[in-house]
Amino acid sequence: MHKDLHIRKNIDKLRYKYDHMPIIYGIVCDSVNMIYLGSSWDPVRRFNKHLIKMDAARMNAALLADIQQYGLESFTVYVFCKVVIPRSLPLKERKALLLEAEQSYIDILPWDQTYNSINAKS
Repeated sequence: MHKDLHIRKNIDKLRYKYDHMPIIYGIVCDSVNMIYLGSSWDPVRRFNKHLIKMDAARMNAALLADIQQYGLESFTVYVFCKVVIPRSLPLKERKALLLEAEQSYIDILPWDQTYNSINAKS
């Protein structure tokens, strides 16, 4: 669990703790009890886009709106798992396995509490 995201050194600790590890993570808005679930091969870059640059072109619009409304101090990041995928597999297969792992987490979340509900299975 990673809190106090409005303090840059806390974001940096999070980013570098998982450097170059495929992970499944959640960004929770504690103010509205909503979660964005994602996966990344490169958490340093991904958390930079989500929590530092807040790159609107690469972010979930509702998540970005809540970050802007409530501030990063209202968010907690959870790293649910490190995903072990052999680097010997072709890139396309590695990406598919990571997305499959991410989707398995999305599928168990309540639709009304996730920013990812568009991806949830019906």
